[in-house]
Amino acid sequence: MKKVLLPIVLFLFCACGKEKEIKLLKLVKTEYDTLVFNNPEKIARANPVMYGVNVTSDSVINLIQPWFQKEGIFSDYNHATKNDSLRIYVDNSSFFHSDLHGLSNTGVPPPPMKLNESEEEYEKRIQDYSTNVKAKITHQAMLPVYIYNESNRNQSLNKPVNGGDLFLITEAKNEKGEWKPIEYFEQFTFLCGTGHQDYLLKSKQFIVAGVKKYSGSFKTKLRLKLNSFGKVFYSNTFEGSINKKQFETTELLKEIKGKFQGSTEERLKIKLEGLFVN
Repeated sequence: MKKVLLPIVLFLFCACGKEKEIKLLKLVKTEYDTLVFNNPEKIARANPVMYGVNVTSDSVINLIQPWFQKEGIFSDYNHATKNDSLRIYVDNSSFFHSDLHGLSNTGVPPPPMKLNESEEEYEKRIQDYSTNVKAKITHQAMLPVYIYNESNRNQSLNKPVNGGDLFLITEAKNEKGEWKPIEYFEQFTFLCGTGHQDYLLKSKQFIVAGVKKYSGSFKTKLRLKLNSFGKVFYSNTFEGSINKKQFETTELLKEIKGKFQGSTEERLKIKLEGLFVN
């Protein structure tokens, strides 16, 4: 029997005392057969997924559907510095799930068309097959992320050319209580002719995204770090568990040395801070 998570309505987030409470939108969760948790043996590549841009607290977001381009959500570069009133909230009270990280529906492929079989006969046989044999739905555990423009004017957010929907990585506290990245950001350098534009987030509206939910034996505090036009924003702090090996950067540094010459330490720093450079 498939497991179903019911729709929920969430409310944000007076963690900082006098901050104004913000009503969050409705998230629609869908059924699944198998839920996979992220438990990597090394620092992981960040892969934030966008589900909605310029949505309001009255919107409904289906978390199984990826974000798609809509008119009027991109900004010009002359707004690039006006992004100082963003709030980021991660809801860790209940995770959702997505098939957007390479874990797709799996199952036996449909049968091929037989010799001397008409198209009508084949279509009927495919319909019978689809009714009797259903693919197994495998999803990956993720956390919902809300980026809110609390100012009275529109704001711009840096959009990667390639490598993800946002410059967003996860950090965790190590055994010494220090904040360290447990993800890195892979990003191609800017290429001429891509038609690249950045996100335009309207006043009092949200970007809804998702990030990987990790599991492991080390319980600690986590937060998200957003980099936009060189300005850094942090989310609320939330409880979680990870693998301690996610703090290690030795293998990533070796990988960088294998690809590039020059200041590999600087390239490592760039990847760990989620900056707009490869």
